[in-house]
Amino acid sequence: MGEAIVKEIALRLGNAIAMPVLPYTPNNASPDLPGTIGLTPEILEAVLERVAEQAIITGFKNVVLMGDHGGGQPNAYINAADKLNAKYAGQGIHVYYCDEVYRAANDAFNDWLADNGYPPGAHGAIADTSMMLYLGGEKWVRSAELPTAVGDPPAQPGQGLQANPDGVNNGIFGDARRSSAELGKRALEMKIEYGVRQIRGFIGTGS
Repeated sequence: MGEAIVKEIALRLGNAIAMPVLPYTPNNASPDLPGTIGLTPEILEAVLERVAEQAIITGFKNVVLMGDHGGGQPNAYINAADKLNAKYAGQGIHVYYCDEVYRAANDAFNDWLADNGYPPGAHGAIADTSMMLYLGGEKWVRSAELPTAVGDPPAQPGQGLQANPDGVNNGIFGDARRSSAELGKRALEMKIEYGVRQIRGFIGTGS
C-alpha cells in the first residue's frame, strides 16, 4: 500500500521523486503474532535523518517524510523533520512530515464508512483489506476467508489497539467481511488526495 500511495502522490505532484518505502516501524516482534520486524523509535528516527540527508546531499531542496503506521511512528518522523529543518532551513532546504496521509485520511474514510452503514475498524479491517483487494486482488487477500474475517473490537479512546485482552489475535481489529476493491479504491484515493494537498501547502508556503 505504501509503495502505491507514494508513487501516485509523486506523479500527481508532477515534480517529485518517490524514495524507497521503509518496511520497518516502531514495533516489537511477538511469538503470538509472527511476521513483525520492528525498530525502536530512536533507530527509525536515525534512519529517517540519514535517508533525508542523503537526498539533500544529492540536491533536493524539499524532502517530505510520510508514514502509514500508528504506534510510535509519528514522533520519530516529527523529530527527524524538526531536527533537519533546524539544520538546513538557513540554506533554503526544508524537511516536512506529511501526517495527513495517515491519520486524517484514515479518520475521513472511517467517517465515510460510518455514514454509509459500515462497521468501524483499524488494523486489518475494511480499509486495509479493501486496499489490498484493490491493489493485488487474490494475490494479497484470501477472498474465501472474508466471510470469517472478524477480529477484536477496534480500540476505544484511552485503550490500546487490542480492546479485548483475551481476543481473537488474528491481526484484525474490527470487521473486514464487507471489504471490496471498490472500497479500497475509495480509501486509497483519500490517502493520495490528503497527501498531495498537504505537501502542496508545505511547498507553497516555504515554511
